[in-house]
Amino acid sequence: MKKTKNSSSAVPTSSLLKSYVASHLEKDVVYKPTPFVLKEGSMYEQITSPTYVWITIFFLINSFWANFYIGNIDLQLGDSELYSAEEQKTFGRMFTAIMTCGFIAIPIVGAVMDKYGFPMTSLFTTFFGIVWSICLLSKSRSSAIPSFISYALFRTFLFTFLFAYLADVFGFKYFGILGGLMFVLGGLLSLTQYSLTTWAAGTCHSFETAQPGCSNGYWDTINIVQLLSQFVLLTFTYQDWIRRRREAVLFSRVKSRNNEAGYGAVATAETA
Repeated sequence: MKKTKNSSSAVPTSSLLKSYVASHLEKDVVYKPTPFVLKEGSMYEQITSPTYVWITIFFLINSFWANFYIGNIDLQLGDSELYSAEEQKTFGRMFTAIMTCGFIAIPIVGAVMDKYGFPMTSLFTTFFGIVWSICLLSKSRSSAIPSFISYALFRTFLFTFLFAYLADVFGFKYFGILGGLMFVLGGLLSLTQYSLTTWAAGTCHSFETAQPGCSNGYWDTINIVQLLSQFVLLTFTYQDWIRRRREAVLFSRVKSRNNEAGYGAVATAETA
């Protein structure tokens, strides 16, 4: 019998589809929340989802280090005793110029997303963060420029990835609220930077030239913690890759079962 539009065998709506998945698929392949559920969920459901918690942690840690470095690069250069006062000013101007030119890499970020996906893009972000941290720890005059370049790439990848990720996973219904909440939390976390800088700063930056007995501060400790945190954030890339694989399997099973039941292709994430 030909199925009518209003019959019970019509293509499931989002709520029916969710029930359909839970009822008919093996439990070991059901992974919630799925992409179409997140995009159609309430603001509370999106904010409290594990996916949002993960991306928030990823953003908070990375943005903290990115902003922290801007605020104390002059202190780190001075306390290192590697550069004269005039060289410090020169490197400060170079850093500003290189960071500003980071926008050139935005098309590259987009190309990586299109060709390799979001997990690989987050991996690139973390990779540049690791390279930047290693350069800061190298204690070499030749490491300044590489650290500036890797920082600029890290920062560009971070913010471009963030907004694209929010749109891809959560849609645009609460896009502004989700992004705004993350930046509010980031601002609150940044309030600790002044105290951290006061603790880490040495005294060598106060002199025009290196002085015997001046303190180099605790910048190495800060940069080691920064490096370790970057390695920890590799777990974000791993869990995102696993989540997307599971959801791909789930969606494939739903589509297959719908085809077998005579429903035809399952609706897309936007209309399911």
